[in-house]
Amino acid sequence: MLYLKSFSHAFLHALKNLLPILVVVLFFQIAILQQIPDNSLSMAFGLLIVAVGVALFFTRT
Repeated sequence: MLYLKSFSHAFLHALKNLLPILVVVLFFQIAILQQIPDNSLSMAFGLLIVAVGVALFFTRT
């Protein structure tokens, strides 16, 4: 149970740290390229995969 709590904390921390990258990518997509990303669902899925990987890497036992 302690591992799950530690993982969830690390996962939320990873999402918070990845948020500025997401904002920059969306800004360039909308402001510079003037188009909405076609594959928003795959971008969100990729973000979750990266967040899970970072959380697994930083989870303490």
